[in-house]
Amino acid sequence: MKHLFKVQHFGFDKKKEGIWFDADKYSEEEVKSKFEPIKKSALKNNHNVDYTAYRFKDTGEEFYKADYLGKFEDDEMPHNDGELFNSIFNAFKKK
Repeated sequence: MKHLFKVQHFGFDKKKEGIWFDADKYSEEEVKSKFEPIKKSALKNNHNVDYTAYRFKDTGEEFYKADYLGKFEDDEMPHNDGELFNSIFNAFKKK
């Protein structure tokens, strides 16, 4: 099993990617703590707008967003938003 995060890079293209962690090695709390919230500010329409970004402690890379998506079986890891939605929907149907 793997813990999965969806991160969004800074920039106009809003590039997104998945970062996963082995669930046998790390707890949910451990992987969540790898993304440190940092306060940032941006100029928008001549006003400063404050927001929270995230620094990945392992590499120091900063992301505009970092969302924990959950724990998935290796062969059921979603590769896009459609697969993620289907995974959540199917899990809900099983309850």
